[in-house]
Formats: sequence, C-alpha cells, structure tokens
Amino acid sequence: MHAEIIYEGFPILNPAMKKIFQKVAGFAKQGYPLILFGPSGSGKEFLARYYNEEYSKAIQLKTEIIAINCSNLSEELAISELFGHVKGAFTGATQNRTGLFQLIEYGVIFLDEIGDLHPRVQAMLLRALNPSNSGREGKQLGSDKAYSISKGLVVICATEQPPEGIRESLLPRLGAQIYVPGMEQRTEDNSSALHWFLLNSFDIRRDKKSVIERLSMKLKEGVNVTENIIKEHFAELTHRRLLPLLQSKSWPGNYRALRNAVNEAVVLAESFSSIDSFSDEVVANFRENLKIHSKSIVPEIRGLTSEQERILQYSGKTEYWNFRLSEIFGNIDEEEKNKMAGFFAAYGELHFKRSDFDSYIGLYSNPRISQKRLQRLKEEKIIDADGKGKSTTYSIIPQERKKFGFPQPEILLLPPGECKDERFTDDMVKVKELLAKVKGIHISLKRAGTKEAFIPCLGAGLKKEHPLYYFSFEAHDAGFLIGSATAMLKKHMEVIPVDEMLNHQTSVETKVAFLSGYLERIIQPDLHPVMILDGINKMNSPEQQQILLSILRHWYFFKFILLGEKLENYLADEGILEFPI
Repeated sequence: MHAEIIYEGFPILNPAMKKIFQKVAGFAKQGYPLILFGPSGSGKEFLARYYNEEYSKAIQLKTEIIAINCSNLSEELAISELFGHVKGAFTGATQNRTGLFQLIEYGVIFLDEIGDLHPRVQAMLLRALNPSNSGREGKQLGSDKAYSISKGLVVICATEQPPEGIRESLLPRLGAQIYVPGMEQRTEDNSSALHWFLLNSFDIRRDKKSVIERLSMKLKEGVNVTENIIKEHFAELTHRRLLPLLQSKSWPGNYRALRNAVNEAVVLAESFSSIDSFSDEVVANFRENLKIHSKSIVPEIRGLTSEQERILQYSGKTEYWNFRLSEIFGNIDEEEKNKMAGFFAAYGELHFKRSDFDSYIGLYSNPRISQKRLQRLKEEKIIDADGKGKSTTYSIIPQERKKFGFPQPEILLLPPGECKDERFTDDMVKVKELLAKVKGIHISLKRAGTKEAFIPCLGAGLKKEHPLYYFSFEAHDAGFLIGSATAMLKKHMEVIPVDEMLNHQTSVETKVAFLSGYLERIIQPDLHPVMILDGINKMNSPEQQQILLSILRHWYFFKFILLGEKLENYLADEGILEFPI
C-alpha cells in the first residue's frame, strides 16, 4: 500500500476512500475480481488501474490493463473484442480474430458500464467468469470450439447503475462489490482537488509559454520568477474565491466535471495585464461553467437562489449579519438583506471583489446600488478596500471580524530578542518585496551566527504588517507543529470535534487538511499572516518532508518563510524562492 495515494494529481484525504484503496489493494494481491459501483467521475477507472499496479507487484510481472467502455459496443463487436471471431462470423469479418480472453495470460481487463453490455454477451460472461477458475471458458463468435481462459487474467467491472441493473445470475460472478463515493461524500478531498486543478490548468493552453511570460513580467522587477511561482500565485489567489462556489453546488460529473470547469475557465481567459485580472476573468468564466457542469444543492427558498440559500445554511453567521446590516441600512429590503447576509457569511473570511458581490446582490439590484452598499460599509468601517477600479479587493476589517468569533491565536510566537544588526536592513527590504509576490521564500543562512542575529530583525521588520507565527524543527518534529495547531483549535473552537477527527488512526495528510479549514477562520487571512519555519535542513526523512509539503499545500492562507542552509529540490518544486543571506 502506498503511503500517499494520488488521484487526478491530488492526494486522497477522505477516510472512507482510503479504506476503499486498502480493500482494492488487498483483493489485487490475491487476484480477486471486483465490480465498482459509483457515479461518473468518482474514480472507478483509476481504482481499476491502481488494482493493476498492486496485482503486478503481487505476481512480480509487468501486467497491462485494457479498458473497454461497454456502452460503445454492439453485440457482435463486444463478442469479437472479448471472445474473438472466425472468418465469416458476421458481415465484415474477413479474417479470424483472437479475443482478449484468449490472448491475455496475465493482466487486467476493465469493463466499464458493464450494465450496458448486450444481454447475450452478459450470458456468455457467465462461463468466462466462473469464480472457481476451474472452468473458465470462452468461444469465438462463429465457432463451437471452446478454449480455456487463463487464471492470471482478472476482470474488473464498473457501472453507474445500482446492483439491480446487472443480470442477477452474473452479479455474483463479478467478484467483490465496492461502492465508490462521489464528491459530495468526499468533502476532505474537494479543496485540494480545486487547488490542484487550478495549479495545472495552464498546461491545457497551447500558448502556455507566452501566457506565463506575460504574467511573469508583472512580477519580475529583477527577481527570477519561475513558471511554478506564477502557477502557485494564480492558484492561491483564485482558489480562495472559487472554494465557496464549489461548496454551494453538487457536481454530477464529480472530479471530472470540476476539472473541466476549471480548465475551460482558464482556456478562455485573455486578461494578461496582471495575475489579478487574469484571476478575475477565470472566476467569471467559472461561474458561467457552473451552469453546465454542476447543479444546485437545495431548492429555492425565500426568494434566494439555491446557491445563496446553501451559503446561508453553510455559514452559521447569518444572524449576526442580518442584525448588523439592519443597523447600518435601516429599512433595507428583506430579500436584499438576506442575500447580503449570506454573502458576507460565506465570503467574509476571505478577500472578495466587486464581481463576487455583484454575482449575488447585483443579479437583483442595479449594479450602482451594490457599489453604494460597499461604499457605505467601508464608511462604517465594516470592510476595507485595497486597489482601484475592477481590481479592488475587499475584506472585513479585523475589529469587526472579532465580533463574530475569530480571535487571534496566542501560540507559535517568535523567540524574544531585539534587532541590533543594521547589516540586515537592505535584506529585510528585499524579503518584504519577495513575500508580496510569491507563496514563500527560503532564506539560506550559511554563515555561523547569522541566524541568531537575523531572526530578531526578521520579526521586527515584519510584525507591524503581518501576524507572525514561528516554529523550529531543530527542537521538535513536524508532528509537534500539527499538535500545536490542534491545541489552538481546541482553545478557540471548542465545538469542533478535534479529538475525534485527529485521533491516532488519522493519517497526517488528513490532519493537515482538516486543520486547514478551521485555522483559516482564526488566523485572519486578510492580515496576510506569515509562518516562519526554522531549521528546515533538519527535515531529513521522507516522512517529515511529506508533512512539510502537506502544510505548504493545504495551509495556503499563510505566506511562508523557511530558514535553513540551502533550498532543497523538493521545496523548489513547490514554488519556494531561495534568498541567500
């Protein structure tokens, strides 16, 4: 069993899905057949290919998997493909053909949508899939002569239909029955899936190189900005704005549909003046794609769209916002107030743009009115604004946020000390510039005594602009960092079942992802928090490095400063920029 299972490029975090992979691996070691039930795009073919990998290891042979979509096969073509045919068996059969059942000695055949297979072909499978392996036989179309089917050939089947959709006498012969859950039942995987699809969406464009170059020119200013840094910057910015939209919809096509919605949004984007403008267009395109690739979760209630109603249910903070908006706007229309409350409850923890606000409020109001609403909220010191025109980003000011339960944590503090070394002045200016442009930087401290003098200056230079969090791997391992974050959650969010979710049986990857959603609520992303991780060179084992990578990927609301002797390759691939001192 692999330590980490990657599906469509992102790690599997959902506990139920992990158990399914464990079962599949166990069946594969014994060459035991399976039938996989589940919605389209949930990963049935991926599981079949994973089965083949584990089966290949078990028998110590390089085996191949052949995938066949039964929906596309006529009766004669299906029989010919699987069992073979003799010359003249049907119109166009000009020569003999050996079927897969006769040809393959060791390997896997994946029959997708087995329920759509012609009844006659399903009947022929009864003999071919005899579970005892003692009488597995097949016949070529047009021949009465039977041939034996190798015991080393495994047939894996899959279908979107329920078990009742399979021929009753055939179902027991298809092996173990496994249900593969869709996106709605795998919420732990959805945030990382969205981030991964955004990160890799540039690769779909034929003009990727040109797009990367044009966007990187807006960030360069003397800094060597790599393709990975551009992708990470874009993915981080766009992920925060799309995540509430993803959570407010169901996805009949599951991860395949989500990936297509992201890719199509990126392919159509043509605003290259900045990464912000490019992200704006992708968000707008994604909203349009929702109509094609997703559907609403709940019916329309109180005049709200189902998406807005879902946000109201999801947030748990609407009572506060209904009261606050009534204070500010007086006798505002009840329907409009509910929409605004739903919006701020869902987006209030993140940065948002006028276009985000208009998508919920502007649909039923004059856009000028929504602009006036935002201006009034700014005047009342409820929200803050950064930028001009369409690129303006808004966020709830920290003082207002604290009123509805987002206390600033009081752990992971920098070690005490004063900055007494002026030689780091220019370095700190450069650190601030880099930190504004990239996900994280690795400060290489090679000279003896440099770190002890530099860390107090680092704290002094950043603390006025950023909440700072510090952790040293020289004293503790990565697991202790996760424990510290867990303690912070238990202190500030007692209603969250931290102990239940983070017990000793939970994988580290799942813990990091679980903590991500709740940490984001209490560290105030709008203040641009910085996590300083010291002693990176002590992360020598693959296990510790994997934990660090998980933290960098899932705790995307932090900017990271890594302190160590040199930037390791596994970190450079994550978009971390090296800065030697």
